[in-house]
Amino acid sequence: MVPEFKNDPKWYKTQCDLLHNDSVKISQELEMKFLASSNSFFDPEIVEKLNDVPIPSISRIHLQKNDLEIWKTPDPNRFHMISVDTASASGSDMSTIEVLDYIDMEQVAEWVGKCRVDDFCQVVEMVNKIFPRNIIVVENNSYGNQVVEFLTTRTRSDHNIYKQKPKNNNIKHNAYSRYKYGLSTNASTRPLMIDALYTYIKENASLVKSKKLALELIGLEDNGNGKIEAGKGMHDDMAMAMAFACYVRMYDPPMSVASVTSNDVLMDVLETVDSNFSASQSNELASLRLSDKRSTGETNRIIGNHINNNLDKMLKEHGSTIDVGKLLGFDVRDDPTDRPTFMPPGNIRK
Repeated sequence: MVPEFKNDPKWYKTQCDLLHNDSVKISQELEMKFLASSNSFFDPEIVEKLNDVPIPSISRIHLQKNDLEIWKTPDPNRFHMISVDTASASGSDMSTIEVLDYIDMEQVAEWVGKCRVDDFCQVVEMVNKIFPRNIIVVENNSYGNQVVEFLTTRTRSDHNIYKQKPKNNNIKHNAYSRYKYGLSTNASTRPLMIDALYTYIKENASLVKSKKLALELIGLEDNGNGKIEAGKGMHDDMAMAMAFACYVRMYDPPMSVASVTSNDVLMDVLETVDSNFSASQSNELASLRLSDKRSTGETNRIIGNHINNNLDKMLKEHGSTIDVGKLLGFDVRDDPTDRPTFMPPGNIRK
């Protein structure tokens, strides 16, 4: 709505009359909301939420003539996904970086701009330093290959780059050669990217903080041939960067990240066992909180054994979606006078 008249009901009513009280035109022209088209990818109720959720960033860092917008203060104890979509300095596409919290997938930061690819590599490098505990997901198609080469050919150890196993790869002599740095967008992965994007946004549209990203998501359309892409006059660079991260998180989470986060989550749980939970049903699992530091491998072995021994039973008793806390063997107290309990994030689906 025009700021000067947003609190003037008479003006608003007059404008509604001029628009013949057409709800679509009122939303778009007076309330400044973008509505779903007839072939919009997202349902109208999701579009409505995307119109409402974007919030102002809390800080900005100027990088290569454009700002890195930040919605959450960088936390070195949190894992982040740095999703990278690369474009050339010419043309209409934009180079984009979306930073998401690995656990809850909330948008943490965003950079969008036009620059040479070698300059964009420096932006990725800087974002990596700001959010050092991360997995960097770079689309390796076309210009993205230059970013992958930049991150992999430098003699440094602080780049945790996503690696993808190529389809029908028959190489057996070298385990490392079975994987390729970066994410390939192709006929097999693109539908899964779009599916993962839709799932995360539908379940919680408030994950999106950026108005620019929200507008791109709203502008996604089915082109009639089964391909989801930006509508006429729109762009999808930020939306696809978000989709890369959603795909990796949902369909191909890197074990190097999962193993460390599982250890961190377990330690958080164990620290609250005495005050919030009754004794664990697994003696070995419960003993973790009493022992000195264990290696990640030993910790994950204990977790794995406990899950393997209890998963089938839990699925039979509670269906395809189960409570992680119960799976780990904790009996959550229902007494409202008890101190608030800690529940590990997420659930496990069959």
